[in-house]
Amino acid sequence: MKQYREALTHFTSALAIRESLKNPRGIIHILGNVSQVYQRMRQYKEALDRLEKSIELSDSLQDKISST
Repeated sequence: MKQYREALTHFTSALAIRESLKNPRGIIHILGNVSQVYQRMRQYKEALDRLEKSIELSDSLQDKISST
């Protein structure tokens, strides 16, 4: 369990960096990883929340790509 918490700490730091760089693909990737960690910790609501955020961002990014 300690390794999962440590992974979440590292992913949270990485997420903050990606957000500061305005890197949506990186954010999507990290949110997916965070979701997997929460799933392995059996914190399914947290996992689902992160996965939904990842999907929403992916959809919005696809919309931007399609409109150009």
